[in-house]
Amino acid sequence: MMKRKFLVAVLLLSLAASTLTGCGQSSKPEMENDQPTVYQSLEDSLSVMPAFEATDLEGNPVDESIFENADITVVNCWGTFCTPCIEELPDLAEWAKEMPDNVQIVGIVCDYNEGWEGEANIRQAKQICEEAGVDFVQIVPDKALQEIQLGILVYPTTFFVDNSGHVVGEIIEEANIEKYKEEVTSYLENQSNEVQDHA
Repeated sequence: MMKRKFLVAVLLLSLAASTLTGCGQSSKPEMENDQPTVYQSLEDSLSVMPAFEATDLEGNPVDESIFENADITVVNCWGTFCTPCIEELPDLAEWAKEMPDNVQIVGIVCDYNEGWEGEANIRQAKQICEEAGVDFVQIVPDKALQEIQLGILVYPTTFFVDNSGHVVGEIIEEANIEKYKEEVTSYLENQSNEVQDHA
């Protein structure tokens, strides 16, 4: 009996720990039946962003040209179901205001599904962003971006894209804004050093 109670306690502690910095994939909605399972993990498979034709939360078109606007883009994949995702949004909003012109951040609302539920999801995402003071672009994914989501195991997942659409640096599978900042700083320093080396 004591052994059983101990195992239950360990299981509960493990579940609690897993929710501190990220949400598991089990909370993610199912993709459409005809959606191919292409990616096993982002780290192994995502090196270049695909062409996509999505919208933001206001219905404005967004495509892969968004990455041309900055030397590096922070791509924050989050869900309305994910407490750590929501809790870090105010910090991301503040950071976005402090970013230099050659750095930007975009979000991808990863629990979007088409239809009535999707509309409710967009309303919820809008409310969350409004309460967090978020004014950077939040992308409602199309099929190409949904395909990328198949490789996301934890929310939030954050990765970095250069101005030619290549994924650079480390993929971070937790809510850790300090790590995001370190990746951006490291990338910009490396780019600056490369320019100096070729001067």
